Amino acid sequence: MKRHRGFGFRVVRIEVDFPAKVYVGEGVAGTLGLELSAMGARRVLLVVSDAVERGVLNEVCEDLSATRLEWGTLFVHPEAYSTQAVDRVAELLHRIQAVVALGCWLPAALSKILSARLGTALAAVPAPPGLAEAFSRMTVQPRGYVGPSKPLRLPDVIFVDAGFINRLLPSEELRRALALETLLGALEALAVGWRNGFVSLLAGAAVERLKRSLRTPSDDDVRHLLEASVYAALARGHAMCSAPSSLARALFTLFGVDPCAAELAIARAWVVAALQAVEGLPAAGTYRKAVRLLEELTGGFSAVPTLDELGVEEKKLDLVAEYAWTFEHHCAELDPVVSSRFSLRRLLLEASSRKSGRRR
Repeated sequence: MKRHRGFGFRVVRIEVDFPAKVYVGEGVAGTLGLELSAMGARRVLLVVSDAVERGVLNEVCEDLSATRLEWGTLFVHPEAYSTQAVDRVAELLHRIQAVVALGCWLPAALSKILSARLGTALAAVPAPPGLAEAFSRMTVQPRGYVGPSKPLRLPDVIFVDAGFINRLLPSEELRRALALETLLGALEALAVGWRNGFVSLLAGAAVERLKRSLRTPSDDDVRHLLEASVYAALARGHAMCSAPSSLARALFTLFGVDPCAAELAIARAWVVAALQAVEGLPAAGTYRKAVRLLEELTGGFSAVPTLDELGVEEKKLDLVAEYAWTFEHHCAELDPVVSSRFSLRRLLLEASSRKSGRRR
């Protein structure tokens, strides 16, 4: 790039690697059948969380039938998400040509694993909690899994359907779940991926849209909230991962702790430490703004459960830290807060008690 007198150029590093089509809006999932048909799929497996409303599921199935696709449904519950169950399902479904995740983080995680094993097309109609799981190459592994957690391919197409999400969750629960997830995603993206200008741009847009939806209630609230959640999910997907997300995945795989609740508990200690790491960087202002919003929504984190309250005893923390460091080392070391497995354990310890949070 030439540098002309009187003008200065500051080159920002931008990397974009997101092959999935993403549709956001009311009724966008109505084209799911057409998208799958265009991919050449004829036999489809729907992986559905048990919280999905029957009417939503019926609409999706009717759409698949209207496009003359053969389909079957697999309902999944966190307690049944184990390595043995995944192996058994994969054995039975060798003729499937596409997998569709419908609902929260759980069907998204299982669908990514099944699609990778079976070599099928993959689509997602995500909803909170854990909407961002559909946008991440990292995956919550099933209970009992031991081994490296390698990045998996993203869905071919993602439908963030406002109508479905509104029906899956009551309005207040929807707002809170999406807002917390959006802020965590933006914070993790800013702390870990700030060198990529595209990540910072997406995370900043997520924070601004979320702030607008919270400060100025209007008919556009849900739209702004969904846009913010998608921007944050895309940003975190590009940043890959962070210590809270790695530890949350380990907590589920080892002990069945809800990964969304665990990540929020760990964030209570992590956000302050990460703020110290980003001070002086271009992302610092946006990061502080996101922290303030997160504190407002959680009452200064008083409404956030500790790991101890989630049933994680202190004697289990060493195993969690060791697991995350051993099998997601490539993720954990990207986090500016983490330098060793001992720093992971310190985060877990601080997330276990309300007395041990770091002070700004």
